[in-house]
Formats: sequence, C-alpha cells, structure tokens
Amino acid sequence: MSDFLKRRRPTDAGGKDEPGAKKPKSGSQSGSQPGIPDPHLRNPGRSSLDTTPAPTDLPIKDLHSLQGHEGTVHFVRYSADGNYCLSGGADRSVRLWNPLTGMCIKKYDSHGKDVYGIAVPGGTNSTFASCGADKVVIVWDVGTGRPTRRFTGHHQRVNAIDYNADATVIFSASYDATVRAWDCRTTAKAPIQVLDEAKDSVEAVQVAGHEVLTGSVDGCIRIYDIRMGRITQDRVGHAVTSACFSGDRNCVLVSTLDSTIRLFDKENGELLSEYVNLMIP
Repeated sequence: MSDFLKRRRPTDAGGKDEPGAKKPKSGSQSGSQPGIPDPHLRNPGRSSLDTTPAPTDLPIKDLHSLQGHEGTVHFVRYSADGNYCLSGGADRSVRLWNPLTGMCIKKYDSHGKDVYGIAVPGGTNSTFASCGADKVVIVWDVGTGRPTRRFTGHHQRVNAIDYNADATVIFSASYDATVRAWDCRTTAKAPIQVLDEAKDSVEAVQVAGHEVLTGSVDGCIRIYDIRMGRITQDRVGHAVTSACFSGDRNCVLVSTLDSTIRLFDKENGELLSEYVNLMIP
C-alpha cells in the first residue's frame, strides 16, 4: 500500500465530511447540492455556469485523415513540439505520423494486444513509451523502432501512462486498480512505487511537477503530492474516463460516463462548470 496520508474532501453524494475538511462553496441555484449546479438549468452543449457567447473560431475542417491502422484507433498523442503525432490501436501497433502531410513515417510492433496509451517526454523526440492490453509498458527508440525497456508487473491491461518532468520515471494506470511508478534510469524490473487507493480500474494518469493526478471508475479523482506524501481525493459521483490538469494547474478537467465534462477547482474541490452534450456549431 502506498505511504501517503489521505485527505478526503466532501463528496457530491451527500457523504459525511472528515473533521477539518474544507467545504466547497454552495452553488447559486436554489435546491442544488453544495457546489453543484441545478441540472434543470443546464444549457446543452455549454457550461451550465457560462453565459458568454459560443466561440466561432474553433477548427471544424479536416486537415488530413491518417489512414493505416487495421482496426480501432484507441489513442493519439502529439510530440512535444507538435511536429509529429503517434497513434496506437487494436492492431497492436504504434504509428508515427507527420500530421502536416498525413504520411506514416514509422510503425512500431512489439505489443501483444491492443495499444491503449502513449506518453512522449518533453524536450526530446528520440523516445516515447506505450502501454496496452498485454499488461506491458514499453519504452521505444524512435529512430531504430526497437524497444529499449519493458516494464511488467500489472495484473490487468494498462490504460494510460505519463512521464515525470525530466523523463526519469513513468507512471502507469491499470485496470487492476493500481498506478505504478517505473524508474527509467536503472535496470530494476520492480516498480519503485505502487499507488493502490483506487477501488476500480484507473483510467487516467497525469504527472505535473510533484503532483500525480489519477481518475478511476470508482468515481474518484485523486491527487498525490509526492513531495508531501499526501493524497487529496474528490468523489465525482460517476465513473471517470479521463482527467487532466488545466494549463495553470489550478483546475482539474474530468470526463465521466454520464456524457459530462466537469471543471473542478484543484484547491478546494469546488465544481466550477459542467459541459453537457458538447457540440460544435
């Protein structure tokens, strides 16, 4: 079990608060639960709290259709500089693309089953990592197309991965309800840390500075403060399919199986906005 102190914030399901927990501000709508807008006042396709005009300059035209995978494409990730993108799919391969020309530059074959996640370290285009249904995390050499490391230890499929800032550690999130940290600098095969607080499949993981954000099917998002050894847990109330920090790291954006995207304040867990039935005009 991971050695973190847990700090649980009030849940959206009316659960009891822990002593000393900081309560989120109440929503402005009458009859709503604290911090949760009245669902009857939602504006489909827009934030329930947003009254600004809808943007009209969103990209809605295809630039290229990247064709080559045989079967479902599960994941696409741009390189750090935006000049390339990587995709992983049901055909057990990762493909490197030039998004400006639509050309497939290279194909990476080593996974035994579907590829579900890809991570690209910042500051370099020479390596990347991938994960999938074969329970393996693979680190690749971009130029040779060959694996340089394999990390095994998960008991079920690996859903998502991410590097830390200096690309020395990879965090992997799995259907086995754990997140594992792998040291890329050593030849050790065991993870250096196992985060096992989730009660169901962990679908998302993101590393930002000394914080690790996870989202899981148990309806919770968790932020691990590696420096302080502390967990902050917020219950969303629906199975989480993805979670990520905002650019300034002050908010967390969460998507769930109820077809809703929610924006939370990272500091106090307050629900800031809900986006329902998003559509581009």
